[in-house]
Amino acid sequence: MKKVDELKQFITVVYISRSPQYLPSPNERSKSWEAIVALTIPFQMVLLTINIILDDFFNVHIPIVLLLVLIGGTTIVPALMINHIVSQNDNVQKAWNYILEIDKADREEKVFFIGAIYFITPIIPLLLVVVLSIWLK
Repeated sequence: MKKVDELKQFITVVYISRSPQYLPSPNERSKSWEAIVALTIPFQMVLLTINIILDDFFNVHIPIVLLLVLIGGTTIVPALMINHIVSQNDNVQKAWNYILEIDKADREEKVFFIGAIYFITPIIPLLLVVVLSIWLK
């Protein structure tokens, strides 16, 4: 499996874990824009981390209007990308197959863990940068 396919499967599994009420089975499906927009949160955290680094370490201040445009961009562009990924039936089918291959007793825990990795990964550098910023002041 290519890395791009793995990433698509990962995003689709997280999407399914965020919106199970919209995906009762692999064959029935409707989109949840609430879940799609929620999946853009890591992109916004990366933008926040970059903003803190620029502001605290390089004294580069981004005007608030530009920051709001960037936040909008990091919401809309990834949301469209995620929408494209979860709209493809083969991606949803592969993600469902992956989820159904997990032992039923461990399925809920493992799918939750996959979603937690997706959302926690960008928090770690953000916390490190904030702690380093506070420590150096």
